Amino acid sequence: MAWAASFHGGDELRACRKAAGWTQKELAARSGFTAQTVKYHERRKGRLDGVAPSHFRDAFEAAGVMLPEPPRTFRPRHGDLIAVFYSMPVCKPHLPRLRCEARTRKGTPCRALALPGKQRCKFHGGMSTGPNSDAGKERIRQALKQRQGALDKG
Repeated sequence: MAWAASFHGGDELRACRKAAGWTQKELAARSGFTAQTVKYHERRKGRLDGVAPSHFRDAFEAAGVMLPEPPRTFRPRHGDLIAVFYSMPVCKPHLPRLRCEARTRKGTPCRALALPGKQRCKFHGGMSTGPNSDAGKERIRQALKQRQGALDKG
């Protein structure tokens, strides 16, 4: 193996196989895998790493098939690093998340973290967007009227 066994994608593996004049079954037999494995790797997007691609590469090299050159690795210089640093977005300050503190059925305070920017966790209304149906909206209106009336009397 000349270099790290990776292909840039399934398309490159397919092109190498066709350049060799092999079917998927032939490549599978020469590399010691099944045709299904070859099909899987030919469908994949992005860099192919692992055991199977290294065996595919060995099979191609043993048959004398010319493989594409490995990509050059990018090594940034000091000036490039400074440019990257100053182009990075400014992070928001980290705010501590509070505990939910809602009362559970046992009567103890909830220990889950409240959702960011909210007072409650997802289990105790932090994810709630309010009632959606007309009946639910009317029920909330009535509850608020009762609560307001109780506050005015008290």
